[in-house]
Amino acid sequence: MREQDLIDLGFNRVDIEDYGDVDHYYNLDIGDITLITHCQSEVGDIGWFVEMFNSETLRVYDRQGLEDLIHILNVHSLNH
Repeated sequence: MREQDLIDLGFNRVDIEDYGDVDHYYNLDIGDITLITHCQSEVGDIGWFVEMFNSETLRVYDRQGLEDLIHILNVHSLNH
């Protein structure tokens, strides 16, 4: 997935600075669920991926899968 895909889907960029190094990641809150990426410095050859915060069981690598997940979460959060 590309960084622009995350921006297009409404993710917020979060800049971090650690011991003078500057990096960033993206997150998106839907209800009480946070979708989060890894840091830009960790992107490597596989590109960006998204996980649910504090979960290692769900990881989305492609835009269409992420769009589907966001849609499902939005439908659920609107009904409750």
